[in-house]
Amino acid sequence: MGWVRWGLGLLLCSLSVEVAAVADARALGRGGAGLVSGDRAYLAGNPALLATTREGVAELLIGGGVAVYDGDRVLDGIDSLQRDLDQLTAWQALDPALPGRIDAQLRQLSRQPVQGELGAVTAAVISRLPLALVVRNDTRLAARLHYDDRDAALLAAPLPGIEQEDMHSRMRGSGVAISEVALMGALSTEHDVLGTFHWGATLALQDVRLLHYDARIAEFDEYDIADSRHREDRQGANLDFGVLKPLGGYALALRGRNLVPVSYRGPEQSRYRMRPELALGAGARWGVLQAELDVELLPRPGYGEVVGTQYAQAGLELGVRWLGQLRVGYRHDLQQQVVGAWTAGVGLTPFGVLNLDVAALIGRGDSRGLALQFGGRF
Repeated sequence: MGWVRWGLGLLLCSLSVEVAAVADARALGRGGAGLVSGDRAYLAGNPALLATTREGVAELLIGGGVAVYDGDRVLDGIDSLQRDLDQLTAWQALDPALPGRIDAQLRQLSRQPVQGELGAVTAAVISRLPLALVVRNDTRLAARLHYDDRDAALLAAPLPGIEQEDMHSRMRGSGVAISEVALMGALSTEHDVLGTFHWGATLALQDVRLLHYDARIAEFDEYDIADSRHREDRQGANLDFGVLKPLGGYALALRGRNLVPVSYRGPEQSRYRMRPELALGAGARWGVLQAELDVELLPRPGYGEVVGTQYAQAGLELGVRWLGQLRVGYRHDLQQQVVGAWTAGVGLTPFGVLNLDVAALIGRGDSRGLALQFGGRF
């Protein structure tokens, strides 16, 4: 019997075929910062960066990544709970303390969700115009056990033969996957007093997939997760913008995403409210070293078990563009819903023509992430 571990695993992986915020290995290595120090590989972060690329260059890039935030080692606790539940029917003969231990585990696990991000991005860039066609996705998933007080009385009763089918606690999972086909354009302007500004905008056609699964423990069926009863697909369009202001060896950036507020109906009368997102970035470069701090000014909306987040992301990069780079960073959720995490990455860019980038994320408990990206310039 493996309903608990398989259940949360499937809830966290059921949208993995989509493409996300952790997909950019270059940015993730810097803690996720890239509104200023990013380049063609971070167009999804700030479209104004498109105006800074070299003329006559075309680029193709592909990237993917995954991160799971489990600061309280919920998945380890689930393994222990599953072993105890497998013995529940014959508990009197095996362990008189078993029902009380199960009750305590259910209470503990119900307080801690498991959050996840998945994704990939593919972009084709023509710097001479400058234009970019980007296919991307931002997928966020979460799962949680919800404790029912009726199980306390059930497990406290001195009756043999308690079955999982008698329990009322529930498993709930939610997911938001926003797939986009986006066309980006950018330009640069000069002002006699204010100097150079780079501007960018994105028109995105969106497919919004909402997942909401809610079932009692005994009624859980992994095959039901992908059933149309628990999923809704909606279509729409939205706008992004970005601006980048160079200041000698320093720069400032402002980015807005999903500027058009939209409300989408999900399964079981749930609602996902897409709201504008605004982020501010500041960066500096000293020779082969660059640093950046990005702060999200408005939180990202949540959905069901998926919590709303608001990241501050900081990073350093040391390297030569035509050879390779080393990166370190840290990302912190100002809403304190997701654990903070350190990141590190390495990139290889032989002759500035090809790039291979790898980044890893590690946080409290069992919070882990990995991203890989490949690109080429022609």
